[in-house]
This record gives sequence, C-alpha cells and structure tokens, in this order.
Amino acid sequence: MGLAAPGREDRRAAEAGVEVRLDRLTKLFGAITAVDEISLTIPAGSFVTLLGPSGSGKTTTLNLIAGFLTPDGGDISFDGQAVGAVPPHRRNIGMVFQSYALFPHMTVFGNVAYPLRMRERPGRAHLAARVGETLAMVGLSGLEHRYPRQLSGGQQQRVAMARALVSRPRLLLMDEPLGALDKKLRERLQGEIKQLHRQIGSTFVYVTHDQTEALTMSDMVVVMHDSRIVQVGSPRAVYEAPVNAFVADFLGGANLLPGEVLARQHACYAVRIPNGEVVAVPHLGGSLVAGSAVTVFVRPEDIRIGASAASAESQVATPAVIREILYVGEAFRVTAMIGDQPIVVRAHRTEAQQVEIGRTVSVAWPTERSRALDVTT
Repeated sequence: MGLAAPGREDRRAAEAGVEVRLDRLTKLFGAITAVDEISLTIPAGSFVTLLGPSGSGKTTTLNLIAGFLTPDGGDISFDGQAVGAVPPHRRNIGMVFQSYALFPHMTVFGNVAYPLRMRERPGRAHLAARVGETLAMVGLSGLEHRYPRQLSGGQQQRVAMARALVSRPRLLLMDEPLGALDKKLRERLQGEIKQLHRQIGSTFVYVTHDQTEALTMSDMVVVMHDSRIVQVGSPRAVYEAPVNAFVADFLGGANLLPGEVLARQHACYAVRIPNGEVVAVPHLGGSLVAGSAVTVFVRPEDIRIGASAASAESQVATPAVIREILYVGEAFRVTAMIGDQPIVVRAHRTEAQQVEIGRTVSVAWPTERSRALDVTT
C-alpha cells in the first residue's frame, strides 16, 4: 500500500515545524556524564516527549537543544543547519519552564509581550494584536491586566505557554510544565497542549518523568536512562513492546517474572517460570538459546483471574495463590504468588468477587501480550 498524499494539516506542520537532529551529543559536568553520545531525529511538526527518571539526562538534552548549555561533543542541527554556535535568542524557539518563570511585576499582557519587544520591537497596534491573538489561543482573553499573583496555577501555566508561542517559534520546548498542578487540572491541560500542537503545527519537545503524560500526548516517546536513550517509538510501541525490563517497569505497572529458556518452538520460547510451569513466550526475532535467563513481561491489565481465565489455545494459564486484594476505584489490584514471585492483576469487580486471600486460582494472559526480555540488555 502506497503512502497517502499529505493533507493540509500535514503540509502546514512540515512548514511550521523544524526538524531537529542530535548526533552523538554529549554533555559533561566535571566527572559526571549528563548526556552520553545520544543520537536522535525529531521530525518536523511532531510532538516528541523525552521521558525518564530524575538524572536520566532529559532536561540537560532540552537545554542543549535550546542553546542554554554548550555540548562537549556531538552536533545539533535544525533542518540540516548546525546550530551549535547559534545563541538561544537566534534559534527561533519558545521555552516553557517548570516554574513558569513569569515576571511578578508585569501584567499578563506584559509577560506575553516581552519576547516580541526583545526580538522584533513591533509597533503598538501589531503588538496588541499579536498578544491578543495568542491569549485567545490559550483561553486567557480578558485577563490582560491581571498580575501572576492574581491567577490560578493553571492560568499561570497558560500565560507561560502564550509567552512561548507569541513569537510563533518553529520549535517549542517544555520542561515538565504541568508538574506543579493537581491531577485533574494536569489531565485537562494535557489535552489543551495537544490541541495547541495540532493548531499551530510547530515541533514540540516535551520533558517529563510522568509516563501517562508521555503516552497521552506524544507522537513519539524517547525513553532515557543513565544519560542515554534506551528506546524510541510510538507510545503504543514503547508500552506494549519494551526493549528491556527498565522500560517495561518505568512505563506503568509491569509484571517481570524471572524465567529460563528451555527450547525454541516455532514463534515462541518455552520458558520455565518460578512455580515450575512451562509457558510459551513470543521470541519476536530474538536469538536466545536453551539455558538463557530471561524476564517474562506481561501487563496487569492483560491478565485474567479465576473463572474468567478460561483455557484457550492462544493463551498461557498457570496456578497462583492470592496474597492481596486492594480496591482502587474503577478496578481491584490483586496480587498473587507464582511460586515465590508476585504477579499483579488489574481485575474487574466480577473477577475480584470470585477470589479470596489464600486461595489457589488460575491466572491467564494471551500469549501475544507477553514478552521474553533478555536480562543482559
């Protein structure tokens, strides 16, 4: 099947956004390597999230792209043009900081107008029109004369977004901008930021340690760990097909059972798990041999328990002993023991009502929803 012709939105995004390339980018702080020879291509007009725990190098990478830090090795290019020697104010970027960094002595209008005054020095009418248009874009029309102290946290975040967008940058960089907000507001603003991205077509690079934000908002997720890139892919790819145990565990709840490969059988490995049972796990092009140690990965939401774990040819089923049942609102979190290893099940109410602590039940999951992760990676 051939590729479809690009639609109007695709063409606009390619024109508005910039392609960013990192080639063996490195940053040192004394003896500490904060970014270790990472290479990455960020497509023009895409929404890309750098995801990882504290100290993984994601914010340092963002600051290198912005020009706030100078790399100790490697190159950064925008649309094929090297920008290593270009100062931040000439890179045509917008930046939204975690703390918002609003000027407390300036009104909303003054904060948003500041970048234009510094870069373009526009006439009064043009300035007012551009600021008004940008405030309308983020839902703040009518608040031009308020000061940051008179705004809610969500409104301050919108002011920071408007200030970053008012210059119509081709690249918008965001460093955990929702980290200080409560869960409900954060979820609402995630949708608003994604809608803004679709509306303006610039390239967005977003930094977070929150996997839900990354999976919800991104076209592409870049998972970082120990100053390096571990995996790059669509939200679905990195969640459902992690390359190692770190990615599997970091992107939401993961069951990671130690196992031993006994044999390769067509498209699967035969793997012995902690209770002595032998289960089938897809090999997905791997090259493990008999005797190899592996980690069997399966998500809690993919496991069925009790009577609902009816046997089927395409799924794995094994006995387990119920250890804990916790109510978490829309579902139950059931912990069962497979030998000496716990496995967590996200169970529906009807499933949870069928089990009790200390009881041996069957737990099952579709074979294709599990993975054999090489413990050496």
